[in-house]
Amino acid sequence: MGVGLAVIALPTMLVEDLGGGAAEVGWLAAARWLPYVVLGLVAGALVEGWRRRTAMLMSDLVRAAILGALAAAWLLGGGELWALLLAALALGAASLVNDAASQAFVPRRVPRPLLLAAHQRLDLGANAAQSAGPAAAERLPAAAEPAEAPRWTRS
Repeated sequence: MGVGLAVIALPTMLVEDLGGGAAEVGWLAAARWLPYVVLGLVAGALVEGWRRRTAMLMSDLVRAAILGALAAAWLLGGGELWALLLAALALGAASLVNDAASQAFVPRRVPRPLLLAAHQRLDLGANAAQSAGPAAAERLPAAAEPAEAPRWTRS
């Protein structure tokens, strides 16, 4: 769900905080998907030699660290376009490793007759997270704003 939040949060940070336009948002989206295009086959071959579960856990930790570091930089006033692009590129690379490992992990853990049902459940969970992340990101700014005072307290 964290990466789902980032899908909305990063472009929002770019537009709202840095005054970025359509071109910059396009660069940000390209940076997110560039690792899949450039390293897709290589990542699959690399993950073949690793323990799948370890690769998935490590890539999740890397993604959390990237998002945490970006949030800390932003809170400390260090928000720049290059930082967003670098974070999007790193998130894309970590997500690529996670995706490659998870696709190879399921067939090794689930008996062949149950494989279709296992993939259906995993896709259902992934789709829910990808839908909930951006929806939650949309509501976060509103939750961070101070609530309006009740009518009876206003003069």
